[in-house]
Amino acid sequence: MTDAPSVVGPDAHAHSHAARSLYFPEVAVAPVAKREPLSDAAIALLSSLGSRDFDLLSRTVELVVQSQAYSSARLAVALRVEAAMAAQLTGALVVLGVIADGEPDDPRLVLIDVSNLAGLLGDIRSLRRDAVGSGARIGVASIARPGMARVA
Repeated sequence: MTDAPSVVGPDAHAHSHAARSLYFPEVAVAPVAKREPLSDAAIALLSSLGSRDFDLLSRTVELVVQSQAYSSARLAVALRVEAAMAAQLTGALVVLGVIADGEPDDPRLVLIDVSNLAGLLGDIRSLRRDAVGSGARIGVASIARPGMARVA
């Protein structure tokens, strides 16, 4: 059994993009870009979540960015959640700027590169700490993408 050669250095990122395109041909690979600060909508979303919903969303962000591939169906299987919850998490990921907007059942472009994951999670957790105790909480199930009716 032969091991695949390890790619280290500046070519490692290009190699990982090529590999993702090979294994997930239906998902486009985003170019590496500097991560933008969280939007006001993302801040409002984070401050509105209860503890369990925040933990689920944080795990989802980490899973999606590390895999660099996203579809609602795959998320439902990976997290063992119902399709409706996966759809609501999809809306939350769009608001956070983790994935591109698109059709509900289509694969999505992941907009955050793995190299920016630690910074994004740090921002999310920091904003969450600031928001704790500041008001009402809603669940992920009541989050809607812009232009999408809320699902109760």
